[in-house]
Amino acid sequence: MSRSFVELPQDVLLELLKHLDVEDLINFLSLCRVIRELQLQKSLWLYALVRVREVQMQPLPLPAAASLDTLSLQELLDTLSLQKLQHTALQVNQIMKNLKSENPRPVRIRTLSVERERRLFCIPAANLAVTHGLGIVDCWDLLTCQRVAHMEIRMFLYIVTWPCLEEEGKAIFGAAIGWGTPEHLVAICIDYRDRANLSISHLISPAVQGEYSYNIHFFITTQVVGFVARSSIVSWRMDNPNNGVVKTPVDIPSIRLINFHVGT
Repeated sequence: MSRSFVELPQDVLLELLKHLDVEDLINFLSLCRVIRELQLQKSLWLYALVRVREVQMQPLPLPAAASLDTLSLQELLDTLSLQKLQHTALQVNQIMKNLKSENPRPVRIRTLSVERERRLFCIPAANLAVTHGLGIVDCWDLLTCQRVAHMEIRMFLYIVTWPCLEEEGKAIFGAAIGWGTPEHLVAICIDYRDRANLSISHLISPAVQGEYSYNIHFFITTQVVGFVARSSIVSWRMDNPNNGVVKTPVDIPSIRLINFHVGT
């Protein structure tokens, strides 16, 4: 005997709806009275917001973004009201619809006071941007257009991995130091777990042996930064900075496979 979708137990419905994006969730909740009653479940809206950030890689309005950086899911359920979660979800839905439209309308236009020759990278879902020039790295709040963190390295520094690696309120970029050839590998970490006290830190590897052009494929993980050259992988483990840079010979098919999986 067939069973209607709305006849499923509420916990089963909630588990299924946790996997919907915000727009699909809002549309689904308008289907009928039984379904609409589920909108009183705070966890439904919270998981939708988490999907916006973690799956769709889109920024959330503050302070929701800051809350996700610092609190666990249970703490969020305990501290955020149902009205606040619903309001944020509706706001996000409007923003994303605008972004997807053929002629998106800017809510506001602001300008970053950045030197023209600097490169700019955005940190997905964090409302932050990173700029860097000769030995200088700055982090900017895209909502206020204010510089919120600054770091200087008295050497030629070049960010080489994009997109960045994000993990628990941190963004990690791979970089290299050297004119014409990578002389050192660098890991740059931007810690934005505390939005009021953002920080930029870095680790510099020992010297890279040999000469390589920058026309190579760099990669970064939580523990390793390196690049794939013509016949070898050059890497450095950041979890033990005293280790030297390692050159591992590999054949051409292996290089192509690694480049496909971890190349930038």
